Amino acid sequence: MIDEKKFNYTKQDIFGKYCKIPMCADGEKHIFKCIGVFQSNTYMDVPIYPIHEMTQHHKEFNSLEDLEWVVNVIHCGIDETKVIRVALKDIEIIEDETTEIENYNSITIVVGNQLEFETDLLKQLIKEHFELKEKYSKILDDVHDYRYETHCMKMTIRNLCEHFGVESEKELQNIYLNKPYKFEELEENMWVWDSYFHCYCYIGLIVNKNCVHIGYIDGYSSDGPFEENRFYRKQVEDND
Repeated sequence: MIDEKKFNYTKQDIFGKYCKIPMCADGEKHIFKCIGVFQSNTYMDVPIYPIHEMTQHHKEFNSLEDLEWVVNVIHCGIDETKVIRVALKDIEIIEDETTEIENYNSITIVVGNQLEFETDLLKQLIKEHFELKEKYSKILDDVHDYRYETHCMKMTIRNLCEHFGVESEKELQNIYLNKPYKFEELEENMWVWDSYFHCYCYIGLIVNKNCVHIGYIDGYSSDGPFEENRFYRKQVEDND
């Protein structure tokens, strides 16, 4: 600490000098810049905590000698806009300012760069968090819509089954998807389901509506007129 007896307490002597002051619980010394010295009983105790305010130290006042010599300082590289007042006896004047300040500035730059990196990383993580939250919300909306549409589809199928008097979705599909061919839809060499013989057959030569050649896997063939509701796209239940 400073030797008060050897120090000439004038603003000219203290202004612009650098000093060390213990900070926080670990007592690590930070560098401050002195900007004034005077007498007062209001100052911050050391080690300094950022959240602490200046404390009024009560002493019986008889003369100026009863007041404490105090120094106004600013925290270098941290917050040079806030003035802090500490007791002169609690500071350590830096004699070799050039080396001390250069080392401190180097550390401050490294810490500042690390802080900037961590701040950018935090911003990126926050951005990604809200992007994921938005995507998750959209997925939930899509799942809700899918469930709603599935429910509506099931209700529609059930109502259609009741309407057409069928018991299953498969029977309903036969009505909608396996409709019997019309004569205009038949093509030569196409395979169809023959509901009369209950098997697949192929359509041969189509002369006209009254003469259609039909062939079967077992070699049997016939020529005859086209019949409505006989030929289907795929197998249908037997109509007995």
